[in-house]
Amino acid sequence: MSFPVSAGHPVYSENYIPTPVFSKTFLARFYAASVAWDICNTDYEKEVKTMGETVTIRQFPDVTVRNYTKGMTLVPESPNADPITFAVDKGKYFDITVDDVDELQSGNIMGKNFFVTGNEQMKNSIDTDILQGIYASADTYNCGTTAGYKTQAIDLGTTGAPEPISKSNIADYIAYCSIVLDERDVPDDGNRFIVLPSSAKGILLMSDLNNASMTGDGKSIYLNGKINDNYCGFKVYVSNNLKTVAETTGTSYYIPFGHKMSLAMATQLTKTRIIENDPARLGTYYQAFQIYGYKVVKDTAFGILYARFTM
Repeated sequence: MSFPVSAGHPVYSENYIPTPVFSKTFLARFYAASVAWDICNTDYEKEVKTMGETVTIRQFPDVTVRNYTKGMTLVPESPNADPITFAVDKGKYFDITVDDVDELQSGNIMGKNFFVTGNEQMKNSIDTDILQGIYASADTYNCGTTAGYKTQAIDLGTTGAPEPISKSNIADYIAYCSIVLDERDVPDDGNRFIVLPSSAKGILLMSDLNNASMTGDGKSIYLNGKINDNYCGFKVYVSNNLKTVAETTGTSYYIPFGHKMSLAMATQLTKTRIIENDPARLGTYYQAFQIYGYKVVKDTAFGILYARFTM
């Protein structure tokens, strides 16, 4: 809308003042936090970088321990364990083209900014695929209404009956997840994780977990936008990419927790390129391509809490 003009004064906006005028500063774009790279083990990537479509992971077998009595005949065994295999069979890409005239007239800001946006969104797309693809792979003792390998007495929720979590009990549920891992002998070595939805952020801030004394390391669990690394042995992450279900009681979430060695991810090809010499047109292509695969490779070290959050 033009600025008001008194009667008889020339309307310069019609001839001299360009409308509209575009600011050279763009509105900031926000990107969802990606956590898959933090909670997955990527050590196997080295072996698939140059060849092969699958990753094969060898594992050590269990050994049978038997009772002994004097004079008995020993029972020998040859321990064996089948390897775990997962495919590098998923791909994401984007292909952006910017005409040279548009790039020039925009002040040379279109291409590079579109490229940054594309890369961030592709990373987020892969993160979403992983977080929403692993929720059904937890060991039966690490999820559901009778979780706990030793006790079968911990209720971690199930479809149709999510656990209601609030500021008064969020500490309890994180502790329940820790107990579940303890009962499967999962190492408490600083590599345990839990990924909470963003709706849990306010609950964390209002709960006793925000009290430095609760974490054991003299720091609040929530610091400078990042969740602290030390509550019940968990590194606590927040993500908007978790699998959700619209229950009658509200939105419910499949919340993954476990040990980093329980999840494997491998990227075989990550490629970005800028093409400027297309003879068919005057413009530039901004492209990115990534091939990847993932799998829950040790389900006994991986669990799911199914819950909804209330203030």
